[in-house]
Amino acid sequence: AARTPGTGSHLPGGVSGAMDGILKKFFDHKLGDFLQVDPNDMHCSLASGQIFLKQAEFKSDVFDQLHFPVAVRGGFIEEMSMDFSATSIFSTSGHAKVVIKNVFLVLGPHTSDWSWQHVYECKTKLVELAMRIVELKHKEKTKEKKEKGGYFSELKRKVQEDLAKQMLGMLEVTVSNIHFRYEDPFTQGAPFACGFKIGFIGVTSLDEEQAARMQAAEPSATGDWKYSTEQYTDPLFSQSVIARRISAYWDIRKAGLFASKPVGGREVRANFHRLNLRETFSACVVEKICEIFPIGHKRRKWLDGPSFRERLDFHQYVLFPSSLSAHVVANRQSEATKAQKAPLKDAAVLVEPLEVAVDTEQVRSMNELLSYAKEFMRKDQLFRTRPRESIRAYLDGMAEARWPSSASSAAPAAASGGGGGASAAAAAQG
Repeated sequence: AARTPGTGSHLPGGVSGAMDGILKKFFDHKLGDFLQVDPNDMHCSLASGQIFLKQAEFKSDVFDQLHFPVAVRGGFIEEMSMDFSATSIFSTSGHAKVVIKNVFLVLGPHTSDWSWQHVYECKTKLVELAMRIVELKHKEKTKEKKEKGGYFSELKRKVQEDLAKQMLGMLEVTVSNIHFRYEDPFTQGAPFACGFKIGFIGVTSLDEEQAARMQAAEPSATGDWKYSTEQYTDPLFSQSVIARRISAYWDIRKAGLFASKPVGGREVRANFHRLNLRETFSACVVEKICEIFPIGHKRRKWLDGPSFRERLDFHQYVLFPSSLSAHVVANRQSEATKAQKAPLKDAAVLVEPLEVAVDTEQVRSMNELLSYAKEFMRKDQLFRTRPRESIRAYLDGMAEARWPSSASSAAPAAASGGGGGASAAAAAQG
């Protein structure tokens, strides 16, 4: 028997190895078609309750040349992990942590020459990819089961709610540095890149004491309807959500586009790392200048508005970086929630002031992108009624089948000599 350090659980030494084998088999048969991961960067341990996937690269060739307006050029996942112990379900000091860090995805336009063979190959590849995705879903036998009431049904429901409360009560989720980017150097007169970024999202479960302190602050959720004079709340779980540096940008005529063709995951990571460093440096410069000239300074008016930010920000933001905080309370299913005397979920969200800026060039670029997508769909609709070969080939074939001797008899008649030919020529001249 082997003992895992720090867990206090005794399990056969072969269990962890078996779980690693199951994870590897699942990955090879399911996710291996889409992601490329070194075996040393995958781990599953039942004893320690750890599952992680690191340094995963998107297989760009799988998503290349699909008949769709947008194509995946490449992607990279630095870490996706879960730390959870089965014994923590029955203890108050348990924990369940989920970490998602540095997820990068770059997209681009799909260009086609609209030849029959090229469209056929791209559509075939798209159907094959769709079938792979369908196979990822677990096939369940559809059997209609009638809900049975009674004591045991109610007991089962309460046990499930208690387990859910215990699990969600110790859940902690951390998501950091998510970046989706679309680059297009082909379809418009000026190359552009647009993207959506999430700097950080943290979800923390609160116990009763922490939830009480949260309700005394802003924002807070009570689990009852707002302005209700009666209390019907029966919390299942309470969580605090924090999101930082959520932004969207639309850059036009900027250098540094790297995804004009499929790229590997390591290259995607290196380029996104470079972009993040430059953006962070620019953000620090802007913040420092605003500290030097605080609100009320006579020169502060020259630093307000989008014109100042456009000169120093690395991106041309459509949605400037913003943050939000939320408190969520979920109630148990009870007679009060069924009668709508209390909500199933109550959320109080506090969002920082949102700054939005769109200029003429960005609007033009957005309209051209929408026009490109609509033109792609229009050509695809027309392509469905298009024959595999040109119509001329069908017309020539129909003419030969209908008049098989016309072409062959015309040649001997034209080549034959004699008075008949001369008189015909003379008659034509006359």
